[in-house]
Amino acid sequence: MSIPLNMPPTPQATPERLTGTLLRLNFVELVMQAADRRVIQMTLPANPRLTRNSEDGRPAPVTAAAFEPGDQVTVQTQRDNQNWYHAEKVQLEAKGGAEEKTAAAQTLDDAYGNDMTTQAVFSGTSADPIIDAARAATVQLTRSLPSFTVHQVTTRYNSGPADLKSKGRKLDEVTADLVTENGKETFQNVLVNGKKPKEAPEQTGAWSSGEYSSIVIEVLTPRTRTAFAAKGPETVGRRQAWRYSFSVEEARSHWILGASGQRYLPAFNGTIWFDQETARVLKVEIISQYLPRFFPIEKVASTVEYDFFSLGDARYLLPARAESISCTRGRNGCSRNQIEFKGYRKFGAESSISFDRDPR
Repeated sequence: MSIPLNMPPTPQATPERLTGTLLRLNFVELVMQAADRRVIQMTLPANPRLTRNSEDGRPAPVTAAAFEPGDQVTVQTQRDNQNWYHAEKVQLEAKGGAEEKTAAAQTLDDAYGNDMTTQAVFSGTSADPIIDAARAATVQLTRSLPSFTVHQVTTRYNSGPADLKSKGRKLDEVTADLVTENGKETFQNVLVNGKKPKEAPEQTGAWSSGEYSSIVIEVLTPRTRTAFAAKGPETVGRRQAWRYSFSVEEARSHWILGASGQRYLPAFNGTIWFDQETARVLKVEIISQYLPRFFPIEKVASTVEYDFFSLGDARYLLPARAESISCTRGRNGCSRNQIEFKGYRKFGAESSISFDRDPR
């Protein structure tokens, strides 16, 4: 799951020197993991200054072919006032070996959400039978869920003070047909305030994805080593549930936050409710912990509530409502997205996606 807050580049403002691991380098961009674990995508000029130290210890020009993923680099950059980075000089400090190359590829996959599936990540048992049942139910749901489409309505607000409480001023309403096919989500027929936008929603404000399964998989997968604490029974809507608090360490996190070309996988904690009858998730709340001082977002919180919907002849527990809040660092303000999911329909080759009116 990611909550990007992307803004267009503006004139360069602040020189900055970054050290870290190279993840990707091509003709137009450089992607690196900085020392503070941010994965940063930055632009390259037409003729970037690429160097490495010669035998006498002085920087000598090299070509891009000298750089490989896993290498240690120092990058002289300009960071503009929207927190986008623009590389000016790249210095090769040390070559990476086979282990470093493998680690760099894994870091890149993690940062761009290419490594979160239910395959081979749900194995073994825990000390809590409720957690084991919830894991089994999540795998069963994910594997049995047919391809489907749903109408998503996202109302975006600017809440002003960064207290996560104020609903704030309405900015716009984004509607889209969300298609989930073979476990992959795509948005179609996107409208902003009823009109076709000139830019994608993630380019104009806070935007989230992954409400269907990735947030639940992230919490429940054993490889995340989530620390659960049972809090007892509770009622969610009309359903009897088991409530648990949980926490995930940064080193094990796969929750992706993105802003201005930067990505970060933070430590987080929260609360999750399991249906006592089916062991499936009824509600989940998560909130980010420490975020690096130069990451554009200061805090993120997200809530997803689930309900039963029919797809064909079967009923599934799927998202009904969601809310995500992201607070921009240094601006004393938060963005709040309230999301509703309407009109679930089974999707296949014979389906067409068209909502002439608000589906209920």
